[in-house]
Amino acid sequence: MKNLTIIVLVHGRTWTLKRQLEYLEDFGCRVIVADSSQKPYAHAEQYPWIDYSHVPTLSYFEKLRFATDRADTDYILFIPDDDFAVRSGVSACLNFLTAHPSAVACGGHIVRFDQLPTGVEIRTDHTGANASRHIEATRQTIDQESTVERLDRLFDNLITINYAILKKNAFRRSLEIPLQYSEIRISGFWDKVALFALGASGAIWHVDTIFALRGFDHEVRTQHLGSEVDMRTKSTQMLEKLGPEGGPLAQFLANTAGIPLDEARATTLKILQRIERGYTKADLDRHAHATRQMVLAAWQRQHEDVARLVKILSESYPPSVPQSI
Repeated sequence: MKNLTIIVLVHGRTWTLKRQLEYLEDFGCRVIVADSSQKPYAHAEQYPWIDYSHVPTLSYFEKLRFATDRADTDYILFIPDDDFAVRSGVSACLNFLTAHPSAVACGGHIVRFDQLPTGVEIRTDHTGANASRHIEATRQTIDQESTVERLDRLFDNLITINYAILKKNAFRRSLEIPLQYSEIRISGFWDKVALFALGASGAIWHVDTIFALRGFDHEVRTQHLGSEVDMRTKSTQMLEKLGPEGGPLAQFLANTAGIPLDEARATTLKILQRIERGYTKADLDRHAHATRQMVLAAWQRQHEDVARLVKILSESYPPSVPQSI
């Protein structure tokens, strides 16, 4: 995986960084760490194979841009310090992108694990209210030839730029609009704007593979509903700041898709209103469409790789980690 750079963004959690770096050491790709903690990581020199930068004054968005600019590979993957990419899944997505130059992103299934007082629990309760919160079997592939149709499908599928391999140049271009508007960066709305620009640039694919294990902190869980309401408020504010016709987003779409500005404005407004409306529980349940059997099959195919990761988790947390799903 020489043509991939993994970007780890850190803030104040050195124990999770240690665990992440020990896990990534044999991935065979470049690793960039952007650490905005108050103090630099004291053990960074123990990992001479990483590109470590202490950047305490940078925000999350600024760290991401900083690290993306430092990457010298065609593809990047940025992942939180407490979540884990599965090597075989990453390799499958990277191979796919290499073979399909028109694609700008590729991801796979995401399985959550819970940090509990008794240990780590792999979550497989793939029904009802928990369907999309524990096994996030990935949304549909977004590969429509029409840019307008692709964007329409993209924002109807709860896709995120996290947990996917991205084509670096396309992703870097997607950051240009948030760079020009501080309100977008500060509000936390930048990822939606970047996703819009990324989707306008090419296809976003899903491969039937377990791509990552995602941590699910119980303290964060209690904030879930509140954060959804907060995002709707931010979306409304951004709709107002970008103007009634989408402003720079519409211009970006017109230039990228080669369509009249009026058509780009209408499409942009439709997408912004979709984001503003937010996603209901029915949406979340509807998009948890991959069956437990599909994920189980992928788990079995990648057993050796995933078992190694589960072992690392079991050694990092208190015991009682299940050895299989």
